[in-house]
Order: sequence, then structure tokens, then C-alpha cells
Amino acid sequence: MRERRVGDRGSGTVWMLALIGLTWALAMMAMTVGGVRAARHRAYAAADLAALAAASHSADGPRAACGLAARIARGSGGRLRRCVLHGRISEVIVSSGVAKVPALRRLTATARARAGPERLPVAATRRPSGG
Repeated sequence: MRERRVGDRGSGTVWMLALIGLTWALAMMAMTVGGVRAARHRAYAAADLAALAAASHSADGPRAACGLAARIARGSGGRLRRCVLHGRISEVIVSSGVAKVPALRRLTATARARAGPERLPVAATRRPSGG
């Protein structure tokens, strides 16, 4: 005849609850990583578009060009943090928020972009002389 172990009674329930908790924690981590990656891509795309918009409207002045860059960034799911024009070259910094994650504070992805005409080396801009 077998003896029953009184101390092991119900241990399967505890193990299943632990497994469910571990599965839930891993799923939350995977969703957080996915959200962060999506925010990062959104920030990079918004920064690229905002920099191109500011550079293409640099002749209108920094205020107008950066205003357009802010609208473009907002429309792309980001927020313009900084916009600087150096002649026809624009440099922008855009941030994009990650949806609220349980047990964590709000996360933000930030991206930089620069746009403007290509600078040619001095030697390439000179025309050969002679005939």
C-alpha cells in the first residue's frame, strides 16, 4: 500500500500559477519591446520628414521652416524638440512616446536628422581652365 504525502497536496496548482505568471511577464516584456521599436521607427521617420521639410523651406526663414517641420513631425506621430537651420541645411530632433507600460513610467524614443543640399568638395566645384 502506498503512503500519501500530505505536504505535496496542491503543489500542481502552485506550479501552474507560477507558469502562468511567467508567461504573462514574458508577454508583457515582448509587447514593451515591440512598442519601443515602433516608437523608435516612428521617431526616425518623423525626424527625416521634418528635416526635409525644413531644408526645403529654408528660404522662407527659420521660423516658417521650423513651424512646417513641427507640423510634419506632429502629423507623423512625433514631437519636434529642436530645429536649427544653418543656411540651407536643417537639423532637427524629434521624440515619439511609447504607449503607457504597466509598472514603468512613460518611455520616449528620440531621433535626429539632418537634411540639405549635398556639399561638393572645393576641387569638384572648380572648372578646369585651358582650352
